[in-house]
Amino acid sequence: MLINILLILTYVALFFAINSIARLERKITETNRTLSLICEHLKIEDEYDRQIEETISELINEQRKTEAIKKHRELTSSGLKEAYDYVERLEKRLSK
Repeated sequence: MLINILLILTYVALFFAINSIARLERKITETNRTLSLICEHLKIEDEYDRQIEETISELINEQRKTEAIKKHRELTSSGLKEAYDYVERLEKRLSK
């Protein structure tokens, strides 16, 4: 009986910990997006952003658009729509 109670308490604590971590990850992603928009507005380029662009550009040039979208999501923690839009914009810029 005591073990069951301890297990239940452990599961509840774990649930709250995982939930808190997920919230923090979302806040970090939002903050990164906000900082990116600020940097873009101020025309400040970040070395990390340049590396991401180079990586995505290589995939686009190799006709691996789906992998480019996946890689953008992996590197930036962005959503599918944001990654897709980024790859589309970069693809258009590269084709000029």
